[in-house]
Amino acid sequence: MRSELPELLGETYASLAERACAFAQRELAGLEEEPQDAAAEDALARQSLSKLAREGLLAYAVPAAETTHHPATATALVAGANGGAASTPDVRSIAILRETLAYWSGMADLAFVMQGLGSFPIALAGSPELKGRWLAAVAGGEAIAALAITEPEAGSDLASIRLEARKDGGDYVLDGVKTLISNAPIADLVTVIARTGPGEGSKGLSGFAVPGRHAGLDRSERLRLIAAHPIGVLRFSGCRVPASWRIGGEGDGARIALATLSRFRPTVGAAAVGFASRAFDEARRRAKERVQFGRPLAEFGAIQCKLAEMATLIDAARLLVYRAAAALDAGERGARESSMAKLFATEAASQVADEAVQIFGGMGVLHGTRVERIYREVRALRIYEGTSEIQRSLIAREVLER
Repeated sequence: MRSELPELLGETYASLAERACAFAQRELAGLEEEPQDAAAEDALARQSLSKLAREGLLAYAVPAAETTHHPATATALVAGANGGAASTPDVRSIAILRETLAYWSGMADLAFVMQGLGSFPIALAGSPELKGRWLAAVAGGEAIAALAITEPEAGSDLASIRLEARKDGGDYVLDGVKTLISNAPIADLVTVIARTGPGEGSKGLSGFAVPGRHAGLDRSERLRLIAAHPIGVLRFSGCRVPASWRIGGEGDGARIALATLSRFRPTVGAAAVGFASRAFDEARRRAKERVQFGRPLAEFGAIQCKLAEMATLIDAARLLVYRAAAALDAGERGARESSMAKLFATEAASQVADEAVQIFGGMGVLHGTRVERIYREVRALRIYEGTSEIQRSLIAREVLER
């Protein structure tokens, strides 16, 4: 894997980039065979998480409980840059790790980022009790985290969330369904965004930290994506949780969710760059080795043009990703930069993967070949954490307000 990260980000991040590459080559190269059933998916997810934990890399996505000093409400966090806390995960570090992990293993990338997504709301607005119970366990790989926002009729539109959290004495009772939830089948911690009040649109939403094995929570329905991914449906039926498990105050749920997604959005682009870089390297190798009409494919002008376009797309995507990450780390709002990075990098990765398949020819559409697998893996990136269409709308809003 060839990395330009030190040149882009300076020597401060060079050691992390080198460490991540060394870890991936040492620990993930042997995990590249795609799991063929649910049990194998879960085993690979747990194995990937264990390796990341042993290396201490999960700490780059999850603030340690003892160093987290966020206020109990999310209001100030979303209004202020960086939440005013030094322990907020460094977006550039997360991006470096996601780019490197995705190059080698989509499952390792998923395991890493879900620990951050599932625990970040607690770091932002959780009580000292919740932070103490969950953050160190998630950072150490002892607890698998999930973030439950999506419902059958609610995706990017948080105002459509219907899962109800009804106050009953000192408890809340959760009823409803979440779907397409990564890590749902194996999660120890599920951070849930639910409706606690009649507030208009997203104003009546609140967050809760629910153990994955809790009375009234059924996670038996598993979903199957086009690429290996532990994902499923969460059904809450009379699921009673203490009020102390609420994250922040009532009505803070939308702000918590948006602050979390905004923090991690450019890192989706980083993962896309990792997938695309691997597809490019595979295609370049194939073009040099495959001989047709008496000469390597790499000597044909049409193939050279493809490789040039692929390389340009990857470099442009990487620059947008780390520009957005640097803006967020500097305390800027970074909404425009993050949306541009996510949009361009994920769309570019799909283009690069498609051209890689084309360069491989018939071998590229054989199930299980590396480029075919990447072709399937990158498709979801244009959908989750805000579709490409949503990102275009956000960018348009930003540029029109200027």
